[in-house]
Amino acid sequence: MNLDRSLNSLFVVSNNFSENIDDLIRNNNEFAKSFDDSGLQAAPTMKLVVVACMDSRMDIFKLLGLENGEAHIIRNAGGVITDDVIRSVCLSQRLMGTREIVLLHHTDCGLQKVSEEKFKAELEGELGIKPRWSLETFVDPYSDTRQSMERLIVTPFVDHSHMNGFVYDTRTGELYKVEEKAK
Repeated sequence: MNLDRSLNSLFVVSNNFSENIDDLIRNNNEFAKSFDDSGLQAAPTMKLVVVACMDSRMDIFKLLGLENGEAHIIRNAGGVITDDVIRSVCLSQRLMGTREIVLLHHTDCGLQKVSEEKFKAELEGELGIKPRWSLETFVDPYSDTRQSMERLIVTPFVDHSHMNGFVYDTRTGELYKVEEKAK
């Protein structure tokens, strides 16, 4: 498969695969034996919503020192502010009372290593159709975080008055604050 070969050249991807569902169910059974979060409310106690990249190296709860029930966590490839993210943040604010937004991008993101045009062309060549969605590739995570902040500033659906953006360094575990664009 052409797409597999091109992705494997960008990332270290093993061709060995076996389903994890049995392990996941076993893990859940162990988790349920000592489950004690049944009293948590759906609304985050810190009134916080975090929008972050889906990168598996980022444990959002650990790196921000959060506990279950304290924040809504919204993740996608790149932590991109899409219409669906705006929808989720709007619902979080209006129905669950969140007031603070943290955007969390990171160094060494996979979207820094992919050509959007090539990726879409490969999909179209293989599947006969090009996706309508944008990959939102970028070069600099700081500029990309700033762009995400701008998207939340310009939408009327989100209160951005308590918003901060950060870049997480995947080598050191440190967060670096990103300032909004000067007006």
